Amino acid sequence: MHRTGSGLQMRIVKVIAGSLLLLLASPTISGAAATDSSAPFSAVLTYPSESRSDEISGVFRSHGKAYRFRLYPELDFYGVLDNFALTMEDASSSWRGHNFLEPTGMWHGYQRFFFAGSDFEHGAAKSGYGNPRTIELPRLGMAVQVTIVRVVVKPANPTALVPEFKNLTLRIFARTERT
Repeated sequence: MHRTGSGLQMRIVKVIAGSLLLLLASPTISGAAATDSSAPFSAVLTYPSESRSDEISGVFRSHGKAYRFRLYPELDFYGVLDNFALTMEDASSSWRGHNFLEPTGMWHGYQRFFFAGSDFEHGAAKSGYGNPRTIELPRLGMAVQVTIVRVVVKPANPTALVPEFKNLTLRIFARTERT
């Protein structure tokens, strides 16, 4: 299949528009008030969003600091949506700040906050990190658990060399570990 420049551009525009509609569908801060550092955070991120809202993130507070979870779609060379990156950023950053889910020091390869279509061809339970995934953040005194609620990928084929995401729903739960 030959992809024209305008077809590729339309696909990129559609995916970018879809990514702007990523919805943190049910943000809740349970427990104490938002200023209480012991309050756990729970939310669901869904792609594609079933809402027309442009809200793509949710903010929670821990140890006097505000953080925001975001789900970033990533396209391959042909405009196929084949990866997502989950980020936890400083809430004061307007766009794509430092990802606190990244390990400290030098790192490379597939991480617990990456979601590659090729990792889900046989379901979430058989993915490289299994389901759920827990990301320990000792420097921040917290842990983040990510449960893959639903994942649908279109298998790779001769015209699409990598699996393509059709749906990804994640449940995020963050809790503090310090007292």
